[in-house]
Amino acid sequence: MKKLVQVKGKAVLVEEPAPTPSPGRVLVRTRFSALSPGTEAERLRLGGNLIEAARRRPQELRALMEFARRRGLSEAFRLATERLSEPLPLGYSLSGDVIELGDGVSGFNKGDRVACAGTEFAPHAEIVSVPELMAARIPQGVSYADAAFATLGAIAFWATKRAEVSAGERVLVLGLGILGSLVAQVAAASGAEVFGLERSGFRVKKALEVGIKASSDEPGGEFDAVIVATSDPDGSLSALAGARARPGGRVLFLGPWQRPIPYKDFYMKELRVLSSRSYGPGRYDPIYELLGLDYPPELSRWSVKRCMEAFLDMLARGKVRVGTLVTHTFPIDRGPDAYSLALSGEDFLGIAIEYPSEPRAERVIQVRKKEPREGRLKVGLIGAGRFATSTLIPALRGAGLAELVWVADERNPGHIARRHGFARATTNPLAVIADPELDAIFIATPHSSHARLALEALRAGKAVFVEKPLAITREELAELEEALAEGGGFLTVDFGRRFSRMAVELKSRIRGKGPLQISIRVNAGPLPPNHWLNLPTEGGRVIGEACHFIDLARFLVGSRITRTESSYQGRASALINLCFEDGSAASVAYFADGPASLPKERIEVIGRGVAGVIEDFTELLLYSGNSFRRRRARQDKGTGEIVRAFLAGLKAGGEPPIPIPELLEVSDATLRAGRI
Repeated sequence: MKKLVQVKGKAVLVEEPAPTPSPGRVLVRTRFSALSPGTEAERLRLGGNLIEAARRRPQELRALMEFARRRGLSEAFRLATERLSEPLPLGYSLSGDVIELGDGVSGFNKGDRVACAGTEFAPHAEIVSVPELMAARIPQGVSYADAAFATLGAIAFWATKRAEVSAGERVLVLGLGILGSLVAQVAAASGAEVFGLERSGFRVKKALEVGIKASSDEPGGEFDAVIVATSDPDGSLSALAGARARPGGRVLFLGPWQRPIPYKDFYMKELRVLSSRSYGPGRYDPIYELLGLDYPPELSRWSVKRCMEAFLDMLARGKVRVGTLVTHTFPIDRGPDAYSLALSGEDFLGIAIEYPSEPRAERVIQVRKKEPREGRLKVGLIGAGRFATSTLIPALRGAGLAELVWVADERNPGHIARRHGFARATTNPLAVIADPELDAIFIATPHSSHARLALEALRAGKAVFVEKPLAITREELAELEEALAEGGGFLTVDFGRRFSRMAVELKSRIRGKGPLQISIRVNAGPLPPNHWLNLPTEGGRVIGEACHFIDLARFLVGSRITRTESSYQGRASALINLCFEDGSAASVAYFADGPASLPKERIEVIGRGVAGVIEDFTELLLYSGNSFRRRRARQDKGTGEIVRAFLAGLKAGGEPPIPIPELLEVSDATLRAGRI
């Protein structure tokens, strides 16, 4: 299928596999999508200007500089190049028909006409996969072309709710682009007397055509609410809003403002400053978007879905007009031209993209011909997020033992295949597992799917390399253990730290010096609130990340874990205590909210007459009697070595690099630490 993406500041039309139905989602064949010129054009400008991007995202720049310090400039350059090559979705508002339902969907039927929202869910693409709560049914009498603007309409609707616009009030809208024109109409439909101020004579004319009182000259009088519906880089609109609002009035910004708000009017008039960032409550909340848990109306009258429905109802009742505001419509094949127009400075207002009625909907695409290479194992990768593209795929290529045949991912598998040399791309993991020619499956998906996919692959007779953790529930672990006991299998979990050069050297120095005392401190750092790992379905950070260090302690001691205890500080920080059969003991202090200036990982081991310290896998300190040695190196956490060991063991017909009973033991201890 065709899809519009942003690559290095340019809009590009690419071919990608069609999405596969997922639980809680609907598959939609797109009829029209709307371009949001302000938001999307700004993304393109930012994507093509690295200096400006770095200025606006200082945290990411600092993270890259820290990565360069630990791993070297060449690795940092490779990572930055990889990130810049990632295609980013364009678009977030569309209309179409439901063609397939995922498990658990109850609010829609096949054939329903729907409007859909969200950059992650409703990009400019021929077929999209949308969570049920990010879609709304299109009322009878509303065209696909008009309904494609429902997300922009929801933004406008929610802005008027945030600004508390009510009947009889005077409202001034600054900026009459497509969004400002919708805000003005929604406010007028609420019974307010609305005025629009816009510099462009072309936009003033279009606003007048839909009944907005619009002008390039300031209207007289004061206003109960002023809504700034365009960018304000120099602060002039903030000053104007303060000057025109009545004492005790309200000023709402629809986007971020760059300058401090002027003191005089805002203070002396006791103005309320408000903001509206998106389409309504639920946006950016993964519980709402990804798990499908709606806000009860008695607690939150509005949500993304209900804001979209309200705007679509206004369209159906003729309270708002969209068609008159749409000045250009492009077929998807000319999608990049739509962005050229948005960046050109020419006169335009609403821009729509139209799609064919019968798009190509293949879920598997052939990127290149398979070229069997003598002596190489045929490999498929399921899940191609940032860890996979920045670390796992380079490790696979670097091992020199794998032929990259399949990649499956729900976002851009075609791009991953083209960039990294896979022969086929798909959105369906089961298509990868079902290929009888594959020797091994690498799984790097979100944690909740690890056990299920590993089990499917083992039952299909494939060797399996799965990102940690192996399982997040007792039931998953028991099912895997049973399958391995019945049918055997070649299985490895990516506990790479035990394969790092420093961990291997440290173990060689402490072997036979037990019982050992091990202290591991992990400064993992905070995650964004909407990160997928924060979802209750993903098992949490202790199970998902602290398992690395439980395994590392098990490796260093070389004896069975007999007891696991944990105590939590908050939701994601924990102190884990391990006891071993040989009398050794280990503690893992996992912190999710430590300072960024503190190195991430420190491992300290003390035995009879010897000790060793690993500092963030960049420095190894060895103590023996009165002697002391220090070794520094670029950071190495062992992923390359464990991938190579996995492939070499499989090719030679040997055993997995980590004994399976040990994998199961560590997984059991991890679940105990996570209180599962």
